[in-house]
Amino acid sequence: MKQKAYPIKVAFGLEVCYFKEYENLIKDIITGYDYDFITGSVHWVDGFGFDHKKELWDNIDIDNTYKRYYEIMESLIKSKLFTGVAHPDSIKCFGHTPSYDLIPTYKHIAKLLKEYNMYAEQSGGLHLNYHTSDIGMNPLMLKIFKEYNVRMETASDAHQPSHVGVNIKKLQAMIE
Repeated sequence: MKQKAYPIKVAFGLEVCYFKEYENLIKDIITGYDYDFITGSVHWVDGFGFDHKKELWDNIDIDNTYKRYYEIMESLIKSKLFTGVAHPDSIKCFGHTPSYDLIPTYKHIAKLLKEYNMYAEQSGGLHLNYHTSDIGMNPLMLKIFKEYNVRMETASDAHQPSHVGVNIKKLQAMIE
């Protein structure tokens, strides 16, 4: 595909769901190809697929799940396997929020992204697929990432062809 000419610049890569216990497997798979980017994502917290169904959140400790989500993201960043982090606040997909202040967490993640020279994905996928009110990162995370000069890349995170490129201009304007 990279040998073909396209009327626009096309980057080729993968979004890879991160599991700390599979770092070596992930490394073996991704190093065999010449990708332009490898975006790491978190979709599981200690066996809990938090973004699968809203009713799975019944009886879940929200504070602990958020804490673990960002601990896993920290491991993802420190693994040095990825060029960026996909939808860094996807834990919000069903509207659950912790009882504690997320500002220190967002600042910590921002510092790590800068330290490891990684980007944060400003993605429209949660809005399209889960109908969240936020298009892209929540405003507080976005504000903090901007304050820390975290590099951001836009993505539609399309789960169907009609969603490819949806809201990209709006997402881009939000990070400029």
